[in-house]
Amino acid sequence: MTSVEGNTKGLPEPRDYQTQLFEIAKSRNSIICLPTGSGKTYIAVMLIREFQSELLDDFSDPNAKRTIFLCPTKPLVAQQANYIERHLDVKVAQYTGGSMINDRQIDFWSESDWSEQFNKYQVLVMTPQLFVNLVDLRRFLSLNRVNLIIFDEAHHAGPNKKLKKSNSPYSQIADAIRRYPISERPRILALSASLIKNNPKAYNIPRVVQILEETLNSTCATITGIENLGGCGTNPNEYRWEYRKLEENSNELASHPLIRKLEETFKYIMKVFEDLITATGTTRNNTPAVSDEDDSSEDELFAGTPAWKRWGLGALEVLLNTL
Repeated sequence: MTSVEGNTKGLPEPRDYQTQLFEIAKSRNSIICLPTGSGKTYIAVMLIREFQSELLDDFSDPNAKRTIFLCPTKPLVAQQANYIERHLDVKVAQYTGGSMINDRQIDFWSESDWSEQFNKYQVLVMTPQLFVNLVDLRRFLSLNRVNLIIFDEAHHAGPNKKLKKSNSPYSQIADAIRRYPISERPRILALSASLIKNNPKAYNIPRVVQILEETLNSTCATITGIENLGGCGTNPNEYRWEYRKLEENSNELASHPLIRKLEETFKYIMKVFEDLITATGTTRNNTPAVSDEDDSSEDELFAGTPAWKRWGLGALEVLLNTL
């Protein structure tokens, strides 16, 4: 496996499939489809780190770039921003429709307000419509100043139910990128747990994937050894076993090893109890009465009994009281 080099905050060593996908994403625009919990964001962080040298602090430097991470929902924006900040030494900011600056809602920020943000932060995590407004409508940011755009939940860029290119914010951003010369375009990394939406017919799935690739000007990344991914995710695999019902009067249960072990244990406990009765000369008919206020008789009864046997008898009492 390849370790992540550079100034990080304790990134764990990547798994083999993450390293393979990272190498692909370094070389070309890529769409990565992996199950939830299998480390897609980790690959994005590796790629941010790869291009981090371009994220100069002073954005007034014409060579300074910024990385954009797009998420379709406010909770995802917060989650991904926190993940990046936790694992990389970069300045991260998050923006959603409710963001404020100088008591002004984000839709009313001026170009100087945004310039201030670009100077303060190197990685900007935001919802896609905000980025559309920023680069396509108000044009406060040129895409040749962006080195990497990450599309989270990239299936939102997929076609509509009629298998036509959608007009989603992701699609609009991809169109804006295409207006720049190839040499000035940012690298694209698209992430998703599923490449399809709208439940297309099975025979239409290849066309759905093709439209998604064309829309994002990216290629689906494929690797070897992906069959071993099952043990690497955070979601459990579910298995179900069905057992036939035991027939009445069946001897199967009585002969089960666990039942036999329980019987042996119970017989042993009863023998310990009987030995104690014999040693103290106590019988059912002459067991001393013990009041709640006076435990002297109990002390006399158990005098000389090893502590482990007294503990076992206490456990037996609890067991018998539940029967």
